[in-house]
Amino acid sequence: MQIRTNFTQANKIKELIKKECANYMDGNCILLDTTCPQMGCMYSVLCKYFINSVLPLDKALHKALLPDAEETSGLYNKVCKLCNKKFTSDKKNEQYCPKCKDKVKKEKARLRKQKQREKCHAF
Repeated sequence: MQIRTNFTQANKIKELIKKECANYMDGNCILLDTTCPQMGCMYSVLCKYFINSVLPLDKALHKALLPDAEETSGLYNKVCKLCNKKFTSDKKNEQYCPKCKDKVKKEKARLRKQKQREKCHAF
């Protein structure tokens, strides 16, 4: 993704990359196996990792560069099917809050074991 940045934003991006980017090592992007594209230009070619994982760490810069992006980028607001409480998840198809998720998992395991026992004793 290419985004036009001003001098101040470009410097902030460089600082973020040096401090926080897991793909940056010794001036190189280990994903691209080349010199990091953000380190020497006013136009920033931002990789998906940077946009999704590093840029949200600086909320002001994130909002300035991507004003249409959600503040909770990558997070979904959900309502638990069991207790009807609101919770936030990074998974799109999550159905239960963390508390209920454990309960549902135990109940499913119990039912599965019960079925297995019934099959064993049926013969």
